[in-house]
Amino acid sequence: MKKVVLLLIVLSLLLYGCQQVEVPCDTDEECIPEEPLVGVKYICVKNVCMTRPLGNPATEFCLDKGYITESRIQVDGGQYSLCKFPDGNECEEWMYFRDECSPGRVTVKIDNLRFMPEELNVKTGTTVTWENFEDKPHQIINEQVGDYSKADLFDSERIEQGGEFSYTFDEKGEYKYSCLIHPNMKGKIIVS
Repeated sequence: MKKVVLLLIVLSLLLYGCQQVEVPCDTDEECIPEEPLVGVKYICVKNVCMTRPLGNPATEFCLDKGYITESRIQVDGGQYSLCKFPDGNECEEWMYFRDECSPGRVTVKIDNLRFMPEELNVKTGTTVTWENFEDKPHQIINEQVGDYSKADLFDSERIEQGGEFSYTFDEKGEYKYSCLIHPNMKGKIIVS
């Protein structure tokens, strides 16, 4: 009997402790308690303090800056997420988190024999920079896709580790590209 009573007391304390008290606020900072919990984000929503579990730090960073995220599936079935900016450009969210790209500065990372992101949406006039993060050389060339006017637009020549190549997309369209050295590496830039 003592165990049952003790269990009921513990349960009532737990239930009472889990009740959320509505705390008024104007900013997220006002919601952070003196002893914040690890893995919890404190936010002000409609002038009331709320909590939500923290997720992927790169996703949180993108959302905290006021942008939106979008997940995409890779050719091999894997998944990656992009941070989408108001100017219509996108950036792989971990690259944005590490300040390797930003609104107005679009970067494609070459690593693990793949382009990251494999597909990218940009606005006309955007310069895209490919950076080689691995110890293998790469050579980026655009592929001919039906429209012969988009053939032979760019050829990076050999990019060694730490090197980069940039190209400005001045016309709308879909630009498929690959690595001349590693033909299985493919990507696409969609310019609107």
